[in-house]
Amino acid sequence: MISLRRDDPRPLYLQVKESLREAVLAGRFLGDQPLPDERSLASELGLSRMTVRRALVELTGEGLLQRITGRGTFVRRAEGFASAPVPAAAGQKLALIQRSIRTDRIDPRDGLFYFRMQQGMYQACGAETALVMRPLDPARADALAAELARERDLGGAIVVGLTDRPTLYALLGSGKPTVLYDCAMPSHPAPFDFVSHANEEGGFLAASALLDLGHRELGFFVHATSDDPRSAVHGEVAADRRAGYERAFRVRGLKLDPARLMPVSPSGKQAYDRAARLFREAPAVTALACTTDEMALGALAAAKDAGRRVPEDFSVCGFGDIGLYSAPALASVRLDLEGSGAAAVRLLCERIARPELPARREIFPVAFEARESVASPLKA
Repeated sequence: MISLRRDDPRPLYLQVKESLREAVLAGRFLGDQPLPDERSLASELGLSRMTVRRALVELTGEGLLQRITGRGTFVRRAEGFASAPVPAAAGQKLALIQRSIRTDRIDPRDGLFYFRMQQGMYQACGAETALVMRPLDPARADALAAELARERDLGGAIVVGLTDRPTLYALLGSGKPTVLYDCAMPSHPAPFDFVSHANEEGGFLAASALLDLGHRELGFFVHATSDDPRSAVHGEVAADRRAGYERAFRVRGLKLDPARLMPVSPSGKQAYDRAARLFREAPAVTALACTTDEMALGALAAAKDAGRRVPEDFSVCGFGDIGLYSAPALASVRLDLEGSGAAAVRLLCERIARPELPARREIFPVAFEARESVASPLKA
C-alpha cells in the first residue's frame, strides 16, 4: 500500500503521508474500515512510530482523516458536516466546468457517463439554484478564471475530469469556492473539496472476477491520450484503475505482463480497432478488462466481427455501468453517478455557506456486476 524510496529527497514522514493520501483517494479505505494502526504501519515500513504518527496527524489536521479514541483512524466523511443539501444564497449560480460541454446541457449521445452525473447535479440543485455550463478550453483557462471571478451572482464552480494541473491551478485562481470531480489532486493553499469513486478498488474487483473465473491470459485496455505506448499519458482515474488490475495479480502471486496493459484512446471506435489487432497478435488472450464501458462495447463488436463468441471464447468487462444495452449484457464496475453528482453540488453549497470548513474528500464505493459477457474459459 505504501512505497518508500530511500533515494527520494523528501522526508520519510512526507512519503508516508502522500502514499496514504493516494490510497485514501483511490478508495482503499471505505465505510467503517480503519487504517492500519501506527504500530503496524511502523513495523511494516521499518520506521519509528513517531514518523508514522506525524503523517497521520498532519492528514487529520488537513481534514482527510479523523482519529476516534478507542477505535482508530478513519477516512473523514463529508456526511459528518451535513446530511442534507445546503442551498446557495438566493439568486446565485453554480458553474459546471468541463471540456466536453458544447451546449447548455450535455447530450446523452455524447457521453452517458457524464449525462447521468449531471442529472444528479440538477436534482440536487432543485429550483433554488441554477447550474450553468462553462466549456473549458485549456488555452483560455486564465481568461475563464477571470470571468468567473467577475460574476457576482456565481457562488462557486464544479470542475469535472480535469487532469492537466496547470489548467487546474489557473481555474482555482478565480477565488471562487470549488469542488473537483474526478480531477487531478493539486497542492494548493485554497480549500477545495473532492468527489470521486473508488477507482483502484474497481479495477481490483474487475480483474479479480476474471482471475477467479480461471482466466490467466488477460488483456487490459486503459484509456489514455494515445494508443502509442511511447507517448500515451494516463489520467489519474485511469492510472488508479490500472493499479487495481495490477494489485489483483499481485495479491494472488501472479505475474502480469506489462505489455498486456494497453493504452487506448477512450472511444468505442479506437477500442474496436485495438481489439481487432489484439485478436490477430495475441490469440491466446481469453479475457479483456477495459477502464471504460465505451471501450468494452467497442471490443464486444470487434469480437463478434472476428468470430470470437462472447463469453464462450472471450470474456469482456467494462467500467462505469453506464446502462447501455448490449448483447450479451456487459459485465461492468457499477458507479453511483447520480449520487456522486449530487454530492458535488452538496459539498459546493456547504462550502459557500461555511467557507471555514476543512477540505473534504468524498469517495463513492463501487461494485462489480457480473453479467453474460464474462464466463470461465473453455477447456482446450
